Amino acid sequence: MEETKVVHKKKVLTPKLRFNEFNDEWVENRLKDLTNLITKGTTPQSFSSNGINYVKIEGLDGININKEKCLYIDEQTHNKELRRSILQNNDLLFAIAGATIGKVAIVTENILPANTNQALAIIRLKNTKNLKYVLQILQSRIMKKYIQESISVGAQPNLNLEQMGDFKFHMPSLSEQQKIASFLSAVDEKIQLLTRKKQLLEQYKKGVMQQLFSGMLRFKDDNGKAYPKWEEKKLGDVVENIKSGKSKNIENGQFPLYGSTGVIGNCEVFSHYGEFILIARVGANAGTINLAEGKFGVSDNTLVVSNNKDSFLKYIYFYLSFYNLNKLIFGTGQPLITGGHLKELLINLPCFEEQKKIADFLSAIDVKIESLSKQINQTQNFKKGLLQQMFV
Repeated sequence: MEETKVVHKKKVLTPKLRFNEFNDEWVENRLKDLTNLITKGTTPQSFSSNGINYVKIEGLDGININKEKCLYIDEQTHNKELRRSILQNNDLLFAIAGATIGKVAIVTENILPANTNQALAIIRLKNTKNLKYVLQILQSRIMKKYIQESISVGAQPNLNLEQMGDFKFHMPSLSEQQKIASFLSAVDEKIQLLTRKKQLLEQYKKGVMQQLFSGMLRFKDDNGKAYPKWEEKKLGDVVENIKSGKSKNIENGQFPLYGSTGVIGNCEVFSHYGEFILIARVGANAGTINLAEGKFGVSDNTLVVSNNKDSFLKYIYFYLSFYNLNKLIFGTGQPLITGGHLKELLINLPCFEEQKKIADFLSAIDVKIESLSKQINQTQNFKKGLLQQMFV
């Protein structure tokens, strides 16, 4: 009897989403095989008021480095004490410790000369032609899964340099790498552009608030006449009430429950209906302010400011946001703001009509900022979907 041969088909590794002109199998690599260096920095003995840029995780802004969030070290510290972590153009920085583990950025000429600390791994590739592809793979679900499987959890989660070097991933041909990277880089550029627009609009709003609430910029009535002079009044005299919430978190409650960080859960019975200012009164978030409306409950760590006919609530909200309520915090063990302190706060109050014009103007800016935030989130989610499908 003739022997039957069983043919086993080799499984070809290819992504779900791929450019039509490519069909080659992807090849597995380890990060350390593609690099000349994987290292990290350290914390210097002292910092300077100017000099060499010192990059921390907080300075990573998307895939870029924000110079305004860098510290400084002097040249001697840079060239001697921290010589092993001197950054070069096209280095990749990867957060290996803390809550933001996995953040990644690229070093460009505009940040140099620069150095970094022990929370950021420096990845220096042998061939910069692979740079943009590796930058994207470090942001992919493959790396996120590797982090989850590899991190040591203690005081703070972290990856060590050996683990970084052992990270395995698949790579296509150089031409396909470049096509993938070019496509994803275009998405990154859109995110950066939207983010920059949002930052500029936030800076503009901050400047306008400074002028408005200092009285340097004034509105006029519909006939072009100046409004009356502003009055200084206690907050407690221009709002109806300032008191703590008391709703409790209910797992299956039908109404949102507000706490010191925004919506923190659900409640069974709503305690507030309408529009209110909510101010976190205790803990690390004391002084955080929100404007809430609808039907909702409020926890006991949050103060509720309600309105009366003599003031416009949104004006009060913007004024308090500008004022910076952290000034009212006291206590070291548990930071606290009391309703009594808020009631005694002196605020500058224009007539009702000018309050409304100020609030409407600032609200219009907020609408634009919120629109940009939504566009950023949508584009980030779009890229997240691409990252899940374009790699194996």
